[in-house]
Amino acid sequence: AGITGLIGASVKGFSEMEQLSGGAKKIFDEMDYSTIEKDATEAYKNMNMSAQEYLTAINNVGATFASTMGDQKGYDTAKKGLQAISDYATGTGADINLLSEKYKMITRSTSSYLSIADQFAGLLPQTTDGFLKQAQASGFLSSEYKKLTDVPVDEYQQAITNMLEQGVDKMGLLGNTSAEAEKTISGSFLSTKSALSNFISGAGSIDEVVSSMTNLGNNVVKAIVEMAPKIVDGLIQMTNALIPQIPPLIKKLLPTIVNGAMSLINSIGKILPQLITIISNMLPKIITTL
Repeated sequence: AGITGLIGASVKGFSEMEQLSGGAKKIFDEMDYSTIEKDATEAYKNMNMSAQEYLTAINNVGATFASTMGDQKGYDTAKKGLQAISDYATGTGADINLLSEKYKMITRSTSSYLSIADQFAGLLPQTTDGFLKQAQASGFLSSEYKKLTDVPVDEYQQAITNMLEQGVDKMGLLGNTSAEAEKTISGSFLSTKSALSNFISGAGSIDEVVSSMTNLGNNVVKAIVEMAPKIVDGLIQMTNALIPQIPPLIKKLLPTIVNGAMSLINSIGKILPQLITIISNMLPKIITTL
């Protein structure tokens, strides 16, 4: 049953990869697909994404970019934006799927900026004037533009992407996904999960799964080695703190226990003659019954 389920999942994953790779080839038809394929298979360690998740995201965002700035430039820009979003998400706990969808929406046209900017608070200015001035000051847009609606869509899309990357960099999170996949338990777990998904769908190799799992194991061992002494020390401190409290506690409880036991014994002593009398009176009936 397990093998049958694995084969079924593999066939389903393979069919999804066929559909997604076909979509990428159509969207970025002037590119060599091997570049996209390589990025997709390596996304498990760079973006905590399986190949399917990467292709879904890059197709979703890149379709608009490719139509405005050409296939290669559109793909590179979309990839840069997704990497920045991934690093931001792994560093802050934000939902990467939600952010990639908002990234696609905010880059559709300059008129979409105000309605989506709040989703990138801390990374992008909240007003169109603020964005234009900051993008111009950073050299991402020409100073000749007086308002954001004057900016051509392709330049606007590149500016959004560069501003996101700059914002993530200022937060110290650029490259955070790769670092977490390498050094943290949660990051290496997600990386292993994506590598396993790649293997099942045929997009990745078993070597990548083994490598990811080995890295995950190493991170778990490091955590155990680091935490074990602290846990033991904590237990010793707790025990040392509790032991002095035991004698006073026993001293307080013992009189209550003794008094309770004596009261119970006295009560039993009082009713014992009555019980003996009752049993003696009923003895003939008991014998007859037997």
